[in-house]
Amino acid sequence: MNIVEINAMILALECGALKINNVTEWADSLILKADEPDIRLFDVSVSKNTNDAVLALQEKQHGHP
Repeated sequence: MNIVEINAMILALECGALKINNVTEWADSLILKADEPDIRLFDVSVSKNTNDAVLALQEKQHGHP
């Protein structure tokens, strides 16, 4: 995931343009497509609310600044 994609998802969630189920489905699809999915996607995938998804997206990827 790149920073633009992450920020777009965060903004869409925070302003209500996307619902939590849209974002969890997006994360699920990326997980299935990737050989080595970004670890944050797993947390997003199981998020129960907008705040949890935003926090998961804001986490830094392990080993990356």
